[in-house]
Amino acid sequence: MTEQKITKEKMLTIDKELKKTNPVYITVDRLVSKMKLSVLAEKIIRAIASNIAEGNCTNLEDLSLYTNIETSINTKTFCELFNYKNDNCFTNLADAREELQYTGFTLPGKCRPTDSLIAKSYVKNGNMYFQISPLVLPYYVGKGIDYELINIINFKNVNTFKFYEFLLDKLKNENEATFTLSFEETKEMFHVAKKYERYTDFKNNILKPILKDINEENYNKENFCNIRLSIETIKNNRKITGIQFTITRKEPKIVPVISLNLIKEKLTEQGRIAYDFFQYTSNNGLFEIDSCIREYGEERLIQVYEYVKYQYDNKKIKTSLKAYASNALRKGWCDPELINRLIKKKSQTHQPDNQEMLDAPKEQEPKLQETFNEKIYNKVVSMTPKQQQALFEKTLQNYPDKNAFSYKLLSSKTYEEVINHPGLSNFYIKTLKEQKFIDILMDKF
Repeated sequence: MTEQKITKEKMLTIDKELKKTNPVYITVDRLVSKMKLSVLAEKIIRAIASNIAEGNCTNLEDLSLYTNIETSINTKTFCELFNYKNDNCFTNLADAREELQYTGFTLPGKCRPTDSLIAKSYVKNGNMYFQISPLVLPYYVGKGIDYELINIINFKNVNTFKFYEFLLDKLKNENEATFTLSFEETKEMFHVAKKYERYTDFKNNILKPILKDINEENYNKENFCNIRLSIETIKNNRKITGIQFTITRKEPKIVPVISLNLIKEKLTEQGRIAYDFFQYTSNNGLFEIDSCIREYGEERLIQVYEYVKYQYDNKKIKTSLKAYASNALRKGWCDPELINRLIKKKSQTHQPDNQEMLDAPKEQEPKLQETFNEKIYNKVVSMTPKQQQALFEKTLQNYPDKNAFSYKLLSSKTYEEVINHPGLSNFYIKTLKEQKFIDILMDKF
């Protein structure tokens, strides 16, 4: 056996841990593929792609030296990552692996399959092992635009995966992009050219599930997708001739790192104590806490924690602790020097001088502001559901600037989503005050 044949029999093994932050590269072969796979199979493909990308497989000069490329994924990690918790998970995974093993990959321009998406798959010691041929590598990994695995973990519709990658390819490195496709072009993209003659049927069966996957957020479940999508129909008289798609990249401060606790892991022990305090004591969500740390730093986080704790221990908080802690973190209330002076003065049993009173933070103003916000909120929720909905619709209808970010955010949500989400409800109240819609509260309600 020649040295070349011996070398060619080698298998490239990529042993990487599956993580939510692993990159997944967009490939042309996936975009043009007409394969119809299950949702679970699509997730497995991207998990494999993220492992290969992390293993720097794209940097190899000659992949033809290897007969197969093998990577492994811990089954438990995969199930936890994609929120599969039922007893049928392992059975469904076996079915999806078999589906990929018998699905042929066809190179662009060819009419016959080159190889199957997975050459071989087996389970050992709680790990799923996948072997793929170098010939199908272009389906899994490329160079250029990529996203994180976490961005797709909540997708439930099979059409969303490829269309999401198509949208990112359109967006490139911009923050917003708009493009138009004819109705027929859009149907062709989803390989339903001979179906859904009525746009309403196409929208209900194809577009709405995709919009739900990409845009939906609710109180119990964060949406980790890194973009937002809106659509608008283009009409010629009454006939719908095209669809305009607008992609907007989410702001960096709300890029989903919520459940990863990446920021928390880098904190000191004292910083983690402060982090846990605001997580379990305040109304702040994790992304709000992370954003405050990015803005103020860990030292300020600890100072705010100590300040709130001091105010609470000395019974100086007139509102609820949750509300006070939330405001303190968002606005960075802290004055360690004041705390030290007050403790020292208290031990010496005499009143602070005038200068100390001047140096003290003005607590009354935030308390009044919080009280005012609470009054507005309580006034709103005391209305009947019909009145609350009418107020919300009237607020949007009378909005002076329909292009404002605040209007776009509120109008993209249902009223229930706004009022039941702490961050959105605060934003709603803030919008009422800023746009002078407070008078609406007293208008026939």
